[in-house]
Amino acid sequence: MKSRRSTTASAGGIGLLDVILIVNIILKLFKVSTIATWTWVFDGQGNIESIIGGWSDVLDYYKRIGKDESNKAVANKETKENNSKSVQRSDSKAPKTETKTKLSFTQKHELEELPSKVEALEEELVLLREEEYELSKLQELYDVDNQYRDYEKTGANVIAKSTSAWFSTFTIDKGEKDGIEVGMNVLASGGLCGIVSETSKNFSIVTSIVNDGNNVSASVLTTGDNCIVSGSLSKMTSDGTIEFSSLDDSKDAVSVGDMLVVSNISNKYIPGLIVGYITEINENPNKLTKSGELKPAVDFKHLTNVLVITTQKQTHD
Repeated sequence: MKSRRSTTASAGGIGLLDVILIVNIILKLFKVSTIATWTWVFDGQGNIESIIGGWSDVLDYYKRIGKDESNKAVANKETKENNSKSVQRSDSKAPKTETKTKLSFTQKHELEELPSKVEALEEELVLLREEEYELSKLQELYDVDNQYRDYEKTGANVIAKSTSAWFSTFTIDKGEKDGIEVGMNVLASGGLCGIVSETSKNFSIVTSIVNDGNNVSASVLTTGDNCIVSGSLSKMTSDGTIEFSSLDDSKDAVSVGDMLVVSNISNKYIPGLIVGYITEINENPNKLTKSGELKPAVDFKHLTNVLVITTQKQTHD
């Protein structure tokens, strides 16, 4: 038989639990049977509960209560963890909704026009790059024009060239109606390019200094020593140079890197025009003259614009 009553300990005095323990101790001293005694205990919820039995029964009761509370705490923790995992799984399984924006008629139209606009911009970019390249070439010609300002000149565009990789011969868009004559010197960015070899009313053909069989009387700018520069397409193809010979350098004053210009004794080319730069010097077997190689001052692979000097010499080398 069990009975349950609520009670609290009075503040500052002997608590009810103390009284219960004292009563049980007195009963024990007087050897009252523990089997038939009533023992009052707390049930862990703030209430007092009576049980029949002795001290061992009381201890068993408290042990049972402790295990029950512990089991309840563990159960509550596991329940919370399971609930949390369940929520996470439900969240992960929940379908993701995508918000689709409906385009207006104007937006659709603009989207359809994008490819053509991109193509137009790419074409415009190509044109701008071409114009930039042409402008840089014209700037170079302007610098050449200033360098040889003592001579009258006219500009021309290169519109055709020989079948070789180099501009050994090429056609310009200026002819007899523009005052172009055979024998006129032609300049490009860097220096001497060639000489007009044929003319027609609207066009002219130029033979470059790198063409086979074309010779230029030149001199070393720093020493004044003379030599003959000879065109060679095979040398241009192999290493981008042409040859010079008959260099009188008795003082060994000429060195690699020296500039060669048209000499004063040339009858075909105007003196002082830059021809190229020495890259190699060799002493001839006769020990009297030297020969070697030079890199032309003009880029004979990329000719687009030239200047024709309208002043010329009447005799030939």
